[in-house]
Amino acid sequence: MVFQASRRRLLAGLAFFGATGLLPSATRAEETTTDVVPCSTGSNSGTFSNPANNYTVTATGAQFAFVAQIKASGENIVLFADDAHGGLQTQGLALAKGSLVRDVTTNALTASSIAFETPLTAYGKDGQYYGIVQLSHDQGVPIGLAMYLDGTEFGEWELKKGEFDPTSRDVSFTGDAAQKIYENLMRDGAFRADLVAGGTVYSQLTVETGAFAEFVNSTLLPSMQSMAEADLASPCHYDPNAINYDGGCFLTTACCAVVGLNDDCFELRSLRQFRDGWMSQFAEGRAQIARYYDEAPAVAEALAATHEGRARLLQLYWKVIVPAVLLSRLGANRAAYVLYRRMMVDLLGVPNARVAAGSK
Repeated sequence: MVFQASRRRLLAGLAFFGATGLLPSATRAEETTTDVVPCSTGSNSGTFSNPANNYTVTATGAQFAFVAQIKASGENIVLFADDAHGGLQTQGLALAKGSLVRDVTTNALTASSIAFETPLTAYGKDGQYYGIVQLSHDQGVPIGLAMYLDGTEFGEWELKKGEFDPTSRDVSFTGDAAQKIYENLMRDGAFRADLVAGGTVYSQLTVETGAFAEFVNSTLLPSMQSMAEADLASPCHYDPNAINYDGGCFLTTACCAVVGLNDDCFELRSLRQFRDGWMSQFAEGRAQIARYYDEAPAVAEALAATHEGRARLLQLYWKVIVPAVLLSRLGANRAAYVLYRRMMVDLLGVPNARVAAGSK
C-alpha cells in the first residue's frame, strides 16, 4: 500500500461508525481554517476477475469486503448475475462485508454491520429465471438465512415480505446479529449460510474462517494501530483551497478533497471510469450524467464552503464513494449505480421530466 496517499483516506469512517462531532466546532470566522482528519489506509485492488479482499481503515474502525464462495443447491437452481459477475452459474464468488469498530484502549473489535453480497438464487425453466426470494414471497412461504458453524446452527434470520427487497443482492445485519455472525466468522470452523425456503436449501455461502481471522488479525488490526500512530505523528489535514473540479466529478472530487486526496486518487479514477464506461452505455445513465454536470457544481461548492457541509461530504465519502468504488471494481455496476443514484436524489432532489427523459 502507498502510505503517503492512503494515510489521508477515510475520515468519514467515524460518521459511518456512529460518531458525532466529526470536525471541531467552528464559528463562521473559523470556517476558512484547516480541518484535522484521521489518517487512513487500505486496499481496493480486488475485483471478481482478480479476487482479493478490499478494505479501508482508520485508527478506530474499518470497512471490508472479504471474498467468499457460494453454490446453488438443487435441480434447475442457478445463481443469477450480470456478465461482470460471471452470468448464470451454479457456483461462484460472493462477499462477506462489514464495518468494525476498534476500542483504542483494549484493542477489541466489534461489528457494527455485517452483510453478505451474493448473486441472486433463482429457479430456471425454459430460459426464464425466477428469484427464489420473490417466488417465496409470492407463495407465502417463509424464507431466510440459516447460519452454521461446524454443522451447528447458531442463528436463523427470516427475509420477510415487505421488509426485504427480493431483488437485493445484499442481506445486511446490524446490532447483536452482526456481532454474533462476526464472532462465528472469527472462530476456527466451517462457516456456511444457507438460503432456506419451506425446509429446502437453495444455495449455500461458505466463508473460510481461518483466512478471515487471519485477515482481521494480521491486516486490519495492525493497520488500525499504524493509523493511530500516524494520527499522533503527523495529523492529516483538509485544505479547503485544494479542491480541483477540472475532472468533472464535482461531488466526488469535493468528498475526496475533504479527506485530503488529490485529483488523481484511486477513488476518482475508478468512478470516472465507471461513469464514462458502464453508466454512459444506457439512456438513464446518460441522463444522470447530464444532470450531474448541470446541477452538481453549485451543490459541491456550497457544501465545501461550510463546516457543516464538509462534515456531510465526509459522510458521503464513507457511505457512498468508498462502497461505490468497491462495487464498481468488483464488477457490481448495478449496485454501484444504485448508490450513485441515491446520492443524486438526496443532494439534488427527484429529477424533473426533462432530466428523466435524458435530454439536456
